[in-house]
Amino acid sequence: ELLAKGWQVHALHREGSKRASMLKQLPHANSRLNLVPGDLKMDPAKFALLVPSDTDVIFHICHLEESELHPERKLSAPGFQPEGADEHRRVNQYAMANVVSAAKARSVRRVVYCSSWSSYGRQPCGTDVTENTTSRAHEHIDASCCCCLGGKSSPVPYFECKLELEAQLREAATTGRSPNGQPDLPPERNAMARGSGGGGDPGTFEVVVIQPCSVFGRYGDTGWCLIFEKLLATNGSMPGLPGASSFVDVQDLAAAFVTAADARRGVPYQRYILGGTNATNLEMQCAMAELVGTAAPTRATPPVVLNLLSRWNECLLGVPVCRWLRVMPGTIGSPWLVAKITQDQSTDSAAARAALGYRPRPLASTLKRNYDWLVSSGTLPSKAASKKAS
Repeated sequence: ELLAKGWQVHALHREGSKRASMLKQLPHANSRLNLVPGDLKMDPAKFALLVPSDTDVIFHICHLEESELHPERKLSAPGFQPEGADEHRRVNQYAMANVVSAAKARSVRRVVYCSSWSSYGRQPCGTDVTENTTSRAHEHIDASCCCCLGGKSSPVPYFECKLELEAQLREAATTGRSPNGQPDLPPERNAMARGSGGGGDPGTFEVVVIQPCSVFGRYGDTGWCLIFEKLLATNGSMPGLPGASSFVDVQDLAAAFVTAADARRGVPYQRYILGGTNATNLEMQCAMAELVGTAAPTRATPPVVLNLLSRWNECLLGVPVCRWLRVMPGTIGSPWLVAKITQDQSTDSAAARAALGYRPRPLASTLKRNYDWLVSSGTLPSKAASKKAS
């Protein structure tokens, strides 16, 4: 989206990353894209050197994963397990500090950050989430089974981390720039900006936080997108998911990011929830099943059942001789992941519609775009091929 709008883009990537090879295939990449090898966990002074001296906007869209993982967890996701919870928060806070420090050192006008509506935590069923909704990210998830047996009650690390990173940015926007203690940086390289514009006013520092809901679309092969594979692997017999969410296409999300670079200039801190079609998870599964050509779940599993089974599995995870008694450990995630999957909430994205001109496309179109990309990339077989194989 940035390249199509005429921006000169400097994209940070790890050496040999799959995403970097994808970026090289984008239209206008040869003339407007510069891949910069590096890591958000670098030394702050070295990281700041990677930012071009006349950069106008930094888009921070990366969320780091913890390295610790229980070897017997069959279904897991970064930030939704007790192992590595402290590390998950620590590495992402360090990365954010690097971004803020580099932005201030280079007099970058604005940072646009990809957070998540997960920063509001798990809301009561039926909640219509807005930017004024009180966060419940610090609330504990009960992971115990049979009173005191099983895992310890604790917040969802991902929920807490997103909320804390937003607070970190809000503080940075409030304090503005400080000329003291910043690294001495050479004034070279090009800007991530249109035309020949340079950095922003050295007295200002602005932040826009984008809070996407459930994201699908081209280049998506993790998270909710894995349900395509689950449907194929089970021929549609996977459990129906309870709960409801708001589903957004990554292309609409990208367009909003670009608009956010200039929205309401002079405002130090803004945040916007970006949803799309509000639908039940079962409706989403049925639409995905139609695309892959399998049967679809006919009813949603009651949330209380998934919750009890996840807590049962968590209890047995800590007892090696009893792990074989776990129920569908490859399908039922941890209590913290189940808390996310079974949430029942929606949003109308009213603030984003007004300030960013945000206009999300329908869920059917979003899922079709995601499915078509998975097939074209070879991640999924086409519907015809899967039918032939079966």
